Amino acid sequence: VRIAQVTANLFPLLGVQPLLGRTISPDEDQPNGSRVIVLSYGMWQRDFGGDPNILGRTVSILDRAVPIVGVMPPGFEFPDPTREAWAPLGLDLEDPWDRNNHYLRVMARLAPGAVLDAAQSEVNVLAARSTADYPQFYPDPGYRIRLRPYHTRIVGYARAPLYVLLGAVGFVLLAACVNVANLLLARGEARKREMAIRTAVGASGQRVTRQLLTENLLLAVAGGLAGLAVAYLGVEALLAIGPESVPRLNQITIDSSVLGFSFAIAVGTGLVFGIMPALQAARSDVQEILKEGGGDRGSTRAGHTVRRTLVATQVMLAVLLVTGAGLMLRSVLNMYRVDTGFRTENVLTLRLSPSSSKYDTQEARVAFYRDLLEQMNALPGVISAGAVSSLPLVGGTNNWSIIIEGQPAPTVADAPAERVQRATPEYFDALGFTLLRGRLFTHNDVANSTGVVVINQAMANAHWPGEDPIGRRMRVFAGSRPWMEVIGVVKDVRYNAVNRAPGPRWYVPYEQAYVTSYSSPLSMTVVVHTDNDPGALLGSVRSLMATFDSSAPISRVQTMEEVFAEAVEGERFVTILLSVFGLLALFLAAVGVYGVISYAVSQRTHEIGLRMALGARGSSVLFQVVREGLVLALIGVAVGLLGSVVLSRGLETMVFGITPTDPVTYAGVIVVLTAAAVGASLIPARRASRVNPMVALRLEN
Repeated sequence: VRIAQVTANLFPLLGVQPLLGRTISPDEDQPNGSRVIVLSYGMWQRDFGGDPNILGRTVSILDRAVPIVGVMPPGFEFPDPTREAWAPLGLDLEDPWDRNNHYLRVMARLAPGAVLDAAQSEVNVLAARSTADYPQFYPDPGYRIRLRPYHTRIVGYARAPLYVLLGAVGFVLLAACVNVANLLLARGEARKREMAIRTAVGASGQRVTRQLLTENLLLAVAGGLAGLAVAYLGVEALLAIGPESVPRLNQITIDSSVLGFSFAIAVGTGLVFGIMPALQAARSDVQEILKEGGGDRGSTRAGHTVRRTLVATQVMLAVLLVTGAGLMLRSVLNMYRVDTGFRTENVLTLRLSPSSSKYDTQEARVAFYRDLLEQMNALPGVISAGAVSSLPLVGGTNNWSIIIEGQPAPTVADAPAERVQRATPEYFDALGFTLLRGRLFTHNDVANSTGVVVINQAMANAHWPGEDPIGRRMRVFAGSRPWMEVIGVVKDVRYNAVNRAPGPRWYVPYEQAYVTSYSSPLSMTVVVHTDNDPGALLGSVRSLMATFDSSAPISRVQTMEEVFAEAVEGERFVTILLSVFGLLALFLAAVGVYGVISYAVSQRTHEIGLRMALGARGSSVLFQVVREGLVLALIGVAVGLLGSVVLSRGLETMVFGITPTDPVTYAGVIVVLTAAAVGASLIPARRASRVNPMVALRLEN
């Protein structure tokens, strides 16, 4: 269970009342306050069956019985959906570790009428006052506080993908509306003679208009209801494949607002795109239409132009969506091909959280992992097993200020701050790190030996550019911490994200960390490299833990392939949705091309029959009809590509390994859309090439 430690005033600040019991009290939120826990609604239902008498029962946390004092309402997720319980933070503001360890996020509610800039000015004053009041904690020039709206914290990196998906949905809706308009126009022209006869026998123009609008409205409502049924299935699929990185994804549902919006769109589409053929029918010259009869004389040049314009618009929208899907697809493929710097095949990972009361000294913690890994490395099928404070692509690493020998930093504000990892010697081999120079840790690098550190290439470039860092020294920005000698440089590893360049990072031996780098953490992630399927080894690992220390809980059991998949799931999710929208737009564009060409062929049956009677070949007729559809598609593709270049700026932060104007993707889009247009034109073209001249001329007469 992932527990969030919070201050007592957080729940009132968020304005959320517990479903059962109470939240954390100020007395409990003290350094020596009582340990209590507040459960999430999901944990209450899952682990306690929704028992209303849950209050007062206890749960065991690191061998301590902690009473349950409350249950939060459903839907309350803070700071993220993975947290299932809340416990007091209990900060000691006089402790230098708590006072100067800025790892917490602070929340505040703006006063009524206050603006963010004014609040930023006020906290700047508070920061300066803290520097003056606590000079031992905040050397001049102190620190800065940056305020951000909480909704930006919730949305995070999902903001850009969500806007892209919103635009994609809008384009699909527009393409569907254009298709509806095209079909209604064709249907209206095909029924001009019928409407003329109705008018001739006494129907007024308003009566004809009302009839057509009513028919279109009924069609729109029927289509809207069918669309809602498909949407219900789509939401279920969305929730099944959606990643946790998308904020509030689990709250997506078809509610009254969605139903109202869908009904309004359906009615609006029926009315707006049905009004043109209705007005056209009402204003038509009845005598001229009755004189014209059937055939191609039943449609107007203006009608052909409008329909062709609409089809080109559909193709343009399809180009925009297919281009976006293609760029995202290539980006995800590049992520799978990128050199992450570590091994993903045949690697099992698991998080261990031994009891702090049982291992209450740093020496005991070191002995726990040293002895455990010795036994784990002896298991059949294990090539190497090590431990690290946090895994690549998972997050949770510390960012500590350091001093580089020969590069003085008078205050903490002047000192560089880089990411640090505490690791055992076997960790590098288990994850397949590449040693570029020097050496890695050994079990001789212990607490009472010379402090050592391994750095990555990015850190070597940042602090010793153009020099050999081996033998150089650095230390944590704290007067009592010893110097550490750089003994090795490893290849850069993508720790933060697959699509982000690696930054400076340093590694210290776990057995030395509590001497040189504050502490050797109790909770560590064990990494096991196996000679076969890592999942098959899990049973052996659990059996070992049961005999070694059954009180140490195991959590977050994953293979490194699963860790990697989670790291790219957001981009993969956007790619899947954009691909679905792109295929839908492509289908609508193909239907539009088919509809226009098919209608044109039906209207030109007499002309085609006459030409074939005069000696025209079926192949030339087929080519001419296909060419007409191809011209429409190429116009739409050309305009769509220009629009894609303009809109590609919105994908700059999302694509990886390519540019938003990637020529390979654009060339692929041209081929796909052109092939779709040709395919859609072939069916009516083949029908036109097989027209029987005698039948066509007889029907016309």
